[in-house]
Amino acid sequence: SVAAIFPTTDYGRIQQGAFQQAVSDLNIGARAVYNFSNETEARSVVQQLAPLLSAGQIDTLFIPDRATAPSFGILLQEAGVPQGKVQIVGSADWNGDQAIASTPYLVGAVYPSVDDAGYLALKAEYQGKFGSAPHALSTISYTATILANASSLALGTPRYDRSQLTLPGGFNGRDGVFRFLPNGRSEYALVMKQVTAGGAAVVDGAKL
Repeated sequence: SVAAIFPTTDYGRIQQGAFQQAVSDLNIGARAVYNFSNETEARSVVQQLAPLLSAGQIDTLFIPDRATAPSFGILLQEAGVPQGKVQIVGSADWNGDQAIASTPYLVGAVYPSVDDAGYLALKAEYQGKFGSAPHALSTISYTATILANASSLALGTPRYDRSQLTLPGGFNGRDGVFRFLPNGRSEYALVMKQVTAGGAAVVDGAKL
């Protein structure tokens, strides 16, 4: 069964809403959902969770908040929950965070991420031309340019037709494959990464 911990912030509420929608769509029972707004409440959450985790009543723990994930790793360790007893799952916000990579208890945790290959290829090209690293979101600008010049869209009749924009196969951008949904949302093919000592490694390739 699954449990989750969310900060009492606007972003935390968005994360919680997405989590609840996902468990509903996947028909997965959420054993417990916790909220916290300060260290005292975070410690209280771990005190409630620790017996359930140690007893194996919860096997997956979702901790999406990047800033507090290392602290929860430390608190779980202090509470005596054996490392590896529960599968910790983070969010895409975890990607590249050195504090998370430096927290021993979080080794083995997994999280989704946009494939870094496109950014790394752009980074080398960009640095060679401009002498500095590109912004992390610069790949979106490149992808927008690629999309705007796609012949199937730019030369179509009508141009940029909705049915073409929402093709299930999507498009290939700098960050990999993505697609627009009829409801106005979008999806990216994401890889799964696993926290290693001091870093992270891809453990599952990009999938939509």
